[in-house]
Order: sequence, then structure tokens, then C-alpha cells
Amino acid sequence: MSEPSEAAARFVRALASLVLHEGDASAHAHEAHAALQEVLATQKSLVLDVQFTGFSQKGHLVGGVDPLVLRASGHLITLRLNRVGFTPDASVEDLETFGSIVSRSSVELGVAGAIGALVLAQPHGLYASTGAGDVYKPPTRTPAAPAPSAEPAPSPPESAAPAAEAAAETPGTSDGEAPAATPAPGGPGMPWDEEMESTELAEFEFIDDVAELSGAPAAEAGQPNAPSSFARAGDTAGREEPPSSDMYHFFRTTDHSDQQAEALPRLLHEASTVTRFDELADSAARTALTLLKTDAHGQAIELLDALIREAERPDRTRFFRESALQALRRAGTTATLQRLLDQLPYAGADRDRILRFFVFLGADALLMLEGLLYRGGDPELRASIFRALLGVEGTADRLISHAVQDPNPVRTRTLLELASGGGTDPEIARRWAGEAAAHRDAAVRVDAARTSAAQGGRGALRILVDLLNDPERLVRREAIAGLGTLGESAAVPFLARLLNESDEELQAAAAASLGRIGSGDALPALLGVVQKRSLLQLKKATRGKVAALHAIAKIDTPAAREALASISQGRDELAEEARRILATAG
Repeated sequence: MSEPSEAAARFVRALASLVLHEGDASAHAHEAHAALQEVLATQKSLVLDVQFTGFSQKGHLVGGVDPLVLRASGHLITLRLNRVGFTPDASVEDLETFGSIVSRSSVELGVAGAIGALVLAQPHGLYASTGAGDVYKPPTRTPAAPAPSAEPAPSPPESAAPAAEAAAETPGTSDGEAPAATPAPGGPGMPWDEEMESTELAEFEFIDDVAELSGAPAAEAGQPNAPSSFARAGDTAGREEPPSSDMYHFFRTTDHSDQQAEALPRLLHEASTVTRFDELADSAARTALTLLKTDAHGQAIELLDALIREAERPDRTRFFRESALQALRRAGTTATLQRLLDQLPYAGADRDRILRFFVFLGADALLMLEGLLYRGGDPELRASIFRALLGVEGTADRLISHAVQDPNPVRTRTLLELASGGGTDPEIARRWAGEAAAHRDAAVRVDAARTSAAQGGRGALRILVDLLNDPERLVRREAIAGLGTLGESAAVPFLARLLNESDEELQAAAAASLGRIGSGDALPALLGVVQKRSLLQLKKATRGKVAALHAIAKIDTPAAREALASISQGRDELAEEARRILATAG
């Protein structure tokens, strides 16, 4: 065969623009159609193999090494398309429809992929196949009715009258209009129907009668006849067994389906070609989906985990890893995720592998995990989910951001509780406490104060000092106690101001926290409280004064010890308390 023509190269470049959705799709479709007509003026069809190096026709590269063409072929490979074919029946609209389908991502196309979308759209004049063996072939166009003859047609014999009447009553016909007819094999119809095996389109190895395939969109839509355009390539009569990517191969060819499923991880690891690996990855995803509908959840999880391992293997090329990733996405349907989510409380040793699958898929899978984090009653399960979510970059900030925006305090309090449970990066816990400190619910702000005190650090000091001005008394008290827990001398000036509070409970709490800090800088403020006199409370030891006295006793400096001894020489209630403190200490 001669090398591809310049017209074929123009067609490929226009097709690449359609695939990549660059520029005006209609203009590119017209350009591709015009070039295709030139190509098909000298041949019956144009079949292109999709390769990493571009598009080829019978081993000859078409369109050269053009970056646009390379990107387009690479995108089709991610959709698992390995061959496309075109005939004179492809119109501008058909080419534009093809481009609008294959320009989408595999996620947008869903489980059925590009082939399934083509089956629904049914463009004419083009074919497509995948490495897994799925084939789209267009529906047969109904040939135009023959022109009426100049001479009147002879009257049918009487025996033919009933048949003619039945034809006239056929649904979809009216007023002499001829009913739609299906061309007989080998008869008039598609341009490539004659001598099919002599054309390039024979490379698609079509079959007309196939079993319903899992994942075909028509099966979901309840269209029993649609799968006739969604066939497996290579399923000819002479073949001894179905392709390895067909689920039938794993569950019907032998009585050892469990052994077949168990062999898949090893076969995936040993696969040396992208084509073979792609078939095995597709089989692993399909098998996992089937096993999840039974009680064999462990095997299903092992298959999914094997795909994750392959997708993360550093010694694999990008094409292997991308194939494993696409298989995982096909397996990660909403139904699959929900089944796995239901299994998490009972998964035991498989729990971490299920969580790994959710984390690997990201996006909606992570949102489902987040929902279970707040609903789950098992503390161990919640902790496992929590650790898994925190392992995803950016998730920590998103979690607390969503939680604090919720007027209901449950989410934020749950996160603070988990962050305080140990094993969490203290910086994350402090950051969360800072966000929670602004929550409208006072109980959340109390938890923020406790979390800050438990984590410590300069950031915690700032949060607690800010909460000293909270309008809620309970929050202020927790912040005062938190500053004492921190033990930072930098907190002394802020606590000292609270010794003048009219609220004796808060005053006593501030004195107690100053005592826990034990800084000599607090001694003047504490002595000021003890020595404060009034006509009504000349000899009465108030709660604040007693707390200040005990705080002075905890300051390990000579000045503090002298002050305590001096107070013990008096005759009032405070002197008695000071003597008890000294006796206990001695």
C-alpha cells in the first residue's frame, strides 16, 4: 500500500482539533469532511490505528509528528480507543458528533466510555474500537425508495393481495409510502457491504449477535436492541475463548472463578505490554464490581488495592499508571462506594485498604467518607477515617472550614475532639482551634480553648488571650484555666488584669492560673489582692484573696516566701490561712 496522501494528513489534523476541542468545532468538522472526501475518492474507507506516536494507516504514520496530533492520539488512548474508521457515509454532523463525544474525559463519559456514548448518539459513517474489544459500528441507513417507473406496475396476483394489504398496514407507513426495509446480507445498502473482507473495515472484525455486555448504556436504559452496535472485536466463530477482558471469561469459562480472580493481581504485576495490561486492568475492575455484589468483599478489595499499587508503581511508565487509574475510576461508581462504605464498620483488616481506595479516588469519595466521620458511632472507625482524610493534601483546612460554617456545632466539636485525641499534627489542631474560636456556639469556643491549651505553643497563647474577652463567662473561665495549663510567663500581664474582676469566681480562677505559672512577675499583682482592705471586709478572707494567697505560696522566690511569712504574722483570717499553708509546706 502506498503512503497516506496529503488529504489524509489534513483529515487527521482536523480530526485532532475535534478530539482536543480546540477552536470552532463546526469549522473543523467541515475541514475534516472535505479532506475525507478526497481520501475516499480513491479508496473505500479510511482506518486509523491510534498509537502513542500518532495515527497510522497500515503501518504508515499519518499527519507526521505534529504536537496537536500527538496530544489527540494520547487523549484517545486514555479513552481506551485504539482504532477509528471512516466511510463516505460520514457527514459533517457525524464528524462533529464524534468530536463532541471523544473530547470528553473518561470521568465525564462514565463506565460505558466513548463506545457507550457513540451507541447512544449513533453517528453514521464511522467506526471505533477499544483495546478491551468493544466496538461501535453505525446503524445501517435505510436505502432510498426506487424511483417510480414510467409504466404502471402490473397488478399483483390475488394471492399477493393480502400481503400487500399487510404491508400497507405496517406501522410507520402511510399514503403509499414504502415501509423501511433492512437490506439483505450482500445486497444493496452500505458502501462497504460489498466484498467486506477486502476493505480495511474488516479489521474491526464485526459480529452482529452478541450477548448483552455489562456497562453498555443501552442495558441501563432498557433498550434491548441497542447492544447490537456495541460488540466485542475478535469474537469470531473460530475463536476458542472470549477475550481476557470479558467478564464471561472469568466467571463462565471454568469452574474456578475464585482462582481466576486471585490470579489477577499477579498477572497485572507481570504484564509487560500496555495492551495486555489494559485488558487485565479492565478485567480487574469488572471482576471487583461483580464480587462486591456477592459476599466476596475481600477478593474485590484485593483487586482494587492491586490496581492502586499498579497506579502508584514508580517503575511503570505513565501509560501503565494511567490505565490502572482509569480502571479504578470505572470501578469507583457511586454504588461501589456505598457498598464499601457500608462494609467499613465490619471490614477488620481490610478497613485501611478500603480507606485507601476512597482516598485514591478523591473528590466525591472523600465527601462520602467525611459524612461517615460525623455519623459513625465507633470511635476506632472514626479515628481511622480521620487519619485517612488528614493524609490528603488540603483536606484538613477544608474540613474545618466547612464545619465552622455550619450553625450546628456537632461537626466542629467532633473535629476538635479528634484533633485532641493524639496522633494529630499539633499545628493542625492549633489551626482548627483558632477557626473554632470564632464559632457562634459558646460550647464550640469552650472546646477551642481546651484544644489550644492541650496543644500549647505561641499560637495557643494568642487564641486563649483573645478568648479572655469573650462575652460568655464560661468561655472566659476556660480561657483563664487554659493559660494556666500553658504555663507561659507571657500570659502573666493578661491574667493579672483579671485580678480586679468584680466576679470573684473569675478573679479566683485568674489567681489560680498565675500560681500554676509560678512566675515572680505575678507577685506584685497577687499581693495587691491580698492586702486590699475595705470597711466591710476588714478581717474576712474572700475567695479571691485566698486564691491569691495560695498562688503566692506556689511562687518559688525569696520575695514570695517572705511575703507569705509576713502575712502569717497577722490576726485575721488570711493570717490563719497563711499559717496553714506554711505548716503544710513545712
